[in-house]
Amino acid sequence: MQEAEAAWPAAVARHPRPEDLDRYNRAVAEVLETIQDARLGVPWNEPFVTPSHTLSFTPGAKNTPQREIYNLTEAIPAADVKIRNARRRVASPGLGVACVTTRGRDTQVVNTSQFVPLNGRWLPATFVIDCSTPGKPVGTFFNTIQASSTVINGRTHALATDFTAGLELSLGSGFLRKFALSGLLKPAANLQHTGLYFTEAFDPKRIPVIMVHGLASDPHIWQNPMNEILADPVLRDRYQLWYFLYPTGMPVPATAMRLRESLDAAIRTFDPEGNAAALRDVVLVGHSMGGLLSRMQVIDSGRDLWSSYFTVPPENLWIDPRRREMLKESLFFERSPYVDRAIFVATPHRGSEIADFSIVRWAVNFIRLPLDVAGLATEFAQLDVSFFNPALQKFDAFGTRSVDNLSPQHPLLDGLNRRPLTVPHHSIIGNRGKPGPLEASSDGVVPYTSAHLRTAASEAIVPAPHSCVQEPEVAAEIVRILHAHLKAPTTSARQASPRRAPARQADSPPRRPTRSRS
Repeated sequence: MQEAEAAWPAAVARHPRPEDLDRYNRAVAEVLETIQDARLGVPWNEPFVTPSHTLSFTPGAKNTPQREIYNLTEAIPAADVKIRNARRRVASPGLGVACVTTRGRDTQVVNTSQFVPLNGRWLPATFVIDCSTPGKPVGTFFNTIQASSTVINGRTHALATDFTAGLELSLGSGFLRKFALSGLLKPAANLQHTGLYFTEAFDPKRIPVIMVHGLASDPHIWQNPMNEILADPVLRDRYQLWYFLYPTGMPVPATAMRLRESLDAAIRTFDPEGNAAALRDVVLVGHSMGGLLSRMQVIDSGRDLWSSYFTVPPENLWIDPRRREMLKESLFFERSPYVDRAIFVATPHRGSEIADFSIVRWAVNFIRLPLDVAGLATEFAQLDVSFFNPALQKFDAFGTRSVDNLSPQHPLLDGLNRRPLTVPHHSIIGNRGKPGPLEASSDGVVPYTSAHLRTAASEAIVPAPHSCVQEPEVAAEIVRILHAHLKAPTTSARQASPRRAPARQADSPPRRPTRSRS
């Protein structure tokens, strides 16, 4: 503390020298690590008292330039965090110590918000000790999402920042990695964790970007795109990052229903009066099967999805009423009023032949569905075969598993492709670069002909396989689209315009999309 006090005047001078900032910052880092060691697992509310100093803390508040400290349990210097998954470290020098603050997901957190990630929140911050009054320093954790500078003695000083370290600790969680396989093979055991999660405190003024992972995957795949969004000051100021976590063995319609319900719950919880315009401007970004889940948020089902499975109306389906209601809710729905744009990354709109490979069909038998879903197949087996779309006879258990839904032969995809998409949408498609025309290309899992949408506002071809989300070209295209989204009219404005064109069917002739061959 004495060293920080001695270095303070030069560090906050009009034009501080790098060596003066470094001297002050090294002292502050030592103080931070000492306090962290002394208060491991204990909130930071109380002042830290030594024989010569009493270090108090600015309490902070939600959605302000100061992080709340009443619920802070850890403050880890960002420099101590090894970056393994992001393509680059997004950080900048300045006053203070860039760090990651966190609070574990304890009982109180769960009771107050179901949208806190299962491994807690890991939030970027900058720790600064104001030494203006000798012997009475004041520590502040700045919310670097909200502010990258602070004013001291009438002068603006850039803060040291590191946005990548928080994402690394948040998305690099062992729990999330294990969820990928267990969520595929044991969806029943993981169903209670399905839902939307916020990577930071909710902010009613910023537009949610919701990332939706694909089959046998988890949210960690989005680290590089999220990192690049946070690297952009404009996007950082206008967007907030959410992700949807779900067990990927569940049927696509059932999981799409849960995404719809989770988004509804988030909006009702944080904006019950409907005053936050940013929450009616949501952008969905879905990879692979996550793209299909996203697509089912921006269409009206009509009767096409029900007809994909059944030849009789719901009231004539003689099964348990509770299960029949569950089917109706997942196959009859209106588009989400909150989503205003969708980005499809390597999405099999017309399926993937890999889903029909014999080894894949064998592996599907190991998926253990929840009793409600598994019970449907049992009840279906007792019904007259004429009640079902004949195409379902090609599948075990009437095609109720997620992998079944990805087969080009599954009638669900035909039903989806008959429904027009109601918001601007974009395609990002992988291409492994094999010789031949674009129309014959593939990312190794999804062929171009399946991922292509003639109605897309833009289509970017990236030189990458199906697992392309971490590629820099994908992140760059998402960043480009998010900038364009800020300049575009919202859904309500488009609907109010008399020049608005009628919605097209997904297979109708569109205007030619812009195409980036990265």
